[in-house]
Amino acid sequence: ATEVVTALHEVANGEVWTAEAIAARKALVEAAGLGWNVVESLPVHEGIKTRGPDWDRLIDSYRTSLRNLAACGVTTVTYN
Repeated sequence: ATEVVTALHEVANGEVWTAEAIAARKALVEAAGLGWNVVESLPVHEGIKTRGPDWDRLIDSYRTSLRNLAACGVTTVTYN
């Protein structure tokens, strides 16, 4: 194996995945001699799916998380 597929499961659904948290996970993976370019899931909060009252904040958080993943070299996001 040369790569892993993982996610930041400890981050609450709807919260921003910070660049620092992503970089820390990537460093942990790389310290084990592997790469991390695919995230298994960036959860979509129910408030986004239903366009609930917090939709604006939730979608901004989701977009920020996507940008942070890209900035850290995670180039593929799957949705399961």
